[in-house]
Amino acid sequence: MSSAGQLVPQVTRSPPNMTYKYNGPHIEGSFCTSIDYNYDPIISVICAMYIAFGIVYTLFGYRCFKASMFLTGFTFGSAIVYLICLQEYLMPPYGNVGVALCAGLLFGLITMLIQYVGLFMTGFHTGLLLAIAGLAVYDHFLDSRPTTVSTLLY
Repeated sequence: MSSAGQLVPQVTRSPPNMTYKYNGPHIEGSFCTSIDYNYDPIISVICAMYIAFGIVYTLFGYRCFKASMFLTGFTFGSAIVYLICLQEYLMPPYGNVGVALCAGLLFGLITMLIQYVGLFMTGFHTGLLLAIAGLAVYDHFLDSRPTTVSTLLY
């Protein structure tokens, strides 16, 4: 049976064995011998903003409730619009960033002024974070030791 026309190709797994083989994200034969310090400025600024937002959430979460709601909406709106702008090649990269920041500002104001939207977005971000972390842990344990799941079930 070929995988042509299927949305998700079938995964074939070998029977479990007792030898440990690391099947991580590394490609065999490729090792990182040096660290590249030529970062993309857009991605670096986004990461710095997320670090600053994380510090604000950690230290001033409930005391600055409206600011937390604004930051939640701002991160969601700017990230989604930036990803959409990356798919279309209508503007230069800094134009995409400008549009994403303006959309993030508007969505941040909506989440700050309408409390229910802000609470929904905070819950959405928390669920998204837990889902990504759970999938990463599941993927790590799925390829490394397939017998642990059957051991835990019995």
